[in-house]
Amino acid sequence: MSHRHPDPPDLEVLQESESRLRALVDGGPALIWTSGTDGQCDWFNRVWLAFTGRTLEEERGYGWTEGVHPDDLGPCVETYTHAFERREPFSMDYRLRHHSGEYRWIQDDGQPRYSPGGEFLGYIGHCLDITRRKHAETINRLHGQVLQQVLDRAALPDILATITRGIEHLLDGCWASIELLETDGRHLHLGAAPGLPQGFRRLCQRIPVGEGNGSCGTAAALGRRVIAADIATHPHWQAFRQDALREGIAACWSEPVLDSRGQVMATFAIYRSRPGDPDAAEIQTVEAFTGLTRLAIQQCRQQQRLVLSDTVFRTAGDAIFVTDGEGHILDVNPAFTTLTGHPREAVLGQDPSLLKSGRHGPEVYAALWRALREKGEWQGELWNRRRDDSLFAAHTVIRAVPGSDGEDRRYVVVFSDITERLALQARLEHSASHDPLTGLPNRAVFQDRLQQAMAHCDRHPGDWVAVLFMDLDGFKTVNDRYGHAAGDRLLMDAGRGISTCLRQGDTLARLGGDEFAGILVDLDSHEAAHPILERILMACRGVLQSGPGAEVLSVSIGVTFYPQDTPVDTDDLLRQADNAMYRAKQAGRDRYCLHE
Repeated sequence: MSHRHPDPPDLEVLQESESRLRALVDGGPALIWTSGTDGQCDWFNRVWLAFTGRTLEEERGYGWTEGVHPDDLGPCVETYTHAFERREPFSMDYRLRHHSGEYRWIQDDGQPRYSPGGEFLGYIGHCLDITRRKHAETINRLHGQVLQQVLDRAALPDILATITRGIEHLLDGCWASIELLETDGRHLHLGAAPGLPQGFRRLCQRIPVGEGNGSCGTAAALGRRVIAADIATHPHWQAFRQDALREGIAACWSEPVLDSRGQVMATFAIYRSRPGDPDAAEIQTVEAFTGLTRLAIQQCRQQQRLVLSDTVFRTAGDAIFVTDGEGHILDVNPAFTTLTGHPREAVLGQDPSLLKSGRHGPEVYAALWRALREKGEWQGELWNRRRDDSLFAAHTVIRAVPGSDGEDRRYVVVFSDITERLALQARLEHSASHDPLTGLPNRAVFQDRLQQAMAHCDRHPGDWVAVLFMDLDGFKTVNDRYGHAAGDRLLMDAGRGISTCLRQGDTLARLGGDEFAGILVDLDSHEAAHPILERILMACRGVLQSGPGAEVLSVSIGVTFYPQDTPVDTDDLLRQADNAMYRAKQAGRDRYCLHE
């Protein structure tokens, strides 16, 4: 039985199909490219060319690789070549040079193309700018790295070096430094500046606090941000100007790091080789890391105090008890009695189970004894019970010590109270994911939960998610008339009021200033969100009583929904809700508007 082969594709039909395809993708938002059967790129849409600022002729063939970041070029070409040889789809992330000169992250998804007759024609690529997503991922990863260093009691210079190197990676073409305020309050000394030119770094070892002492000395004196867009002409840089320019430093801006009382404890500075002001995204990034720097300094100083206390404690020794091979207590030290409340005489001959808290199942103790039999040692965390029935967490090390005859072994148990350390870890984890004023989730948590909610909708057709962008009406007037303390109280009250209107599973986050964002999940229709929105409006209506007058307050809300007819990401949804909120403002405030 013979098989009929498909007729070869008609050249005119293919050319017409290709023309229609290119006309269609030329009008979309994505960067599109195509390649032929030789693997070389033969076409790029107008969006790609506008992004790179290059001509079609310059990009054709392998010309497009000139715009790929040198660190990404090898893996990028290897991924494409590997997929091309196997006619497989691929997806890769790499940095591509924007026409402005900066590199932006691109997600490139490639698919093999075939004619109606099944003939391989090459590849088509669909690319999106994912710089903001990569930026957020890097920030979250760096936050986690720094918090882990704090928990591991790393030296403060090492933690500050991690922060400054992270900022230098995030803000391309910059140097970062952190200056710590000395105890006399009159000088700053260099905490970290790994990338700063060596010659200039020597000048930063000790900077007097005062106006005119560069951006850092001035920011520490004034307690506010100081921007020198052009060091060559800025009056605050007169004393350091020649040294800075000689080292290729043309601009600098410094952000003071304030403690919980609003007092300067350090400065965070960004240096650039070209004059210019920082943009809003750069300021927002540094503000986030200024908060992380404050947390690191405070926790390291607290840990230094804890280490001192721990040293004093260890002069008396950790809590220790010794048992025979059957587990009966033979002896305890004074620290054991201090920690557990059990007198030495009362526990001799007893089983250590008198310390059991009831929090661990039998499998924990079975694993403990198995490790002792096989390795002769076990260590970990155990919750124990004191004589007064209170519980405490203990870092515990148990070692088996063979007797003189090789058979009659002993067990030495050393443990210390780590309850406060676990509480500190919980506070650090909470600080990394929540707004310090209102206690609400921050932007990073909001983005993560929104992605989860979107993924849930993708798996459950018929479910809807509403994204809310909320701005308090009249907040600036409150701040200006009654002061920041009144403004802070208003933000906390607003956060509590809005939270009471949401359901279990919904999310409310503070994005910054007087801006809040919400996620309403498991909606069966758009209309299901309206009662919740009305409750929020009602909860925020009220009068702030402070000082000689009063201000009537309300909230303006922008709303958008997911899923949508066209692909969108979390940034798109938040931007849509933000635009709808502005329409609510323009329409008279104290209302909500839906994204159209």
